[in-house]
Amino acid sequence: MAILTDVPGLVVTLDVADQDLPEYDDHDAEETPPHTATKYVEVHSGAHFGVARRYTSTTFPHSDDYIKTELWMDGKRICNSTDSPYTIARGQRSVMVSLSTTHGDRRYSQKFAFAELDINEGPADKNLWGKLTELGTIGIKCYRTKYAETPPGSQAPPPREKLSKVYSKRAAPFQYAPPPSPPTPPPTLPPTLPPFGGAQKPVLEGDQVPEKNLKGKAISHQAKLTAPVEEPAPLLAGFTPPRDSRHRILIDKQPFATFNFKYRSRAALQALCVIPRTPSPVPLEARPIEELTPDEMRELLRRQREQAKKGPDLVKVKNEIKRERGRAGGDDEDDEDDELEIVEHRRKKMRTSGPSIADEIVDLCEDD
Repeated sequence: MAILTDVPGLVVTLDVADQDLPEYDDHDAEETPPHTATKYVEVHSGAHFGVARRYTSTTFPHSDDYIKTELWMDGKRICNSTDSPYTIARGQRSVMVSLSTTHGDRRYSQKFAFAELDINEGPADKNLWGKLTELGTIGIKCYRTKYAETPPGSQAPPPREKLSKVYSKRAAPFQYAPPPSPPTPPPTLPPTLPPFGGAQKPVLEGDQVPEKNLKGKAISHQAKLTAPVEEPAPLLAGFTPPRDSRHRILIDKQPFATFNFKYRSRAALQALCVIPRTPSPVPLEARPIEELTPDEMRELLRRQREQAKKGPDLVKVKNEIKRERGRAGGDDEDDEDDELEIVEHRRKKMRTSGPSIADEIVDLCEDD
């Protein structure tokens, strides 16, 4: 998990299915900026993700401040969420999973998701030059904020008589008036709803990107927002709560903590040597029998039986080839590369009988 030693008590992770994604170190990374942590994570296409934060108030140095967490996807700022001192003191895990957008009197939500890139071999897109430097990276920036009084006349709270409360002396101290009937929902989503809510447009409108624009980078996915879905109306729909006369402002212009998550597929992480490659399977014949499962032992026995059946047939075929060579003469030039055959020749016996009548006898002895 991403932890900064100079900011103890704060843990930020990427959440998928209520679980923290395993993180891997970037061994080839250059010098990391101060107050910044960079990790690799493995992702899958179509998975929804969120940004999880956990605080330990006893060691977190900013437990008395409101912490603003900004989400950046592929270099584009998407949304933010603020944790109060009360949330920090509780120490519970909070997750930001979607972007909420208001359109008129309706609210829509869009979840964060991973989408696989369709990398093609077409010509480079000139409109993408210089825009893909942060593709494949999710950034989390944390700021300290505080409340400040709103200047007079800028955001004055509404008059008390406009609050939707009806007081009665005989009944309860107050009771809420019934909310007005909601208007008929439109058949489709309003066309003016931006795809990224109020944020900037995504880096890639679709999932296709030329390989020449990536310049050899092992990037497999992009982060995007799902289609807008209308949120259910709140219980007290139609009521306007009183506005707070305060607003939050940044204490520091720069974030006190930044977390970068480089998301890749498993194949891309293996290509980057971030995780080890899948080893080649060891043949069953080379593995110890004690390590084989019952299914593997049956498979090994089946292979041995098939090999035993093929053994006599191979011997018969070799014998037939030798017979054919013997009939053809066997000294042809085409047989130079054939197998070497050793033939046993018996040595002729030496003649031990005496000379015959036809033999000439020469006497080498000298006379006395």
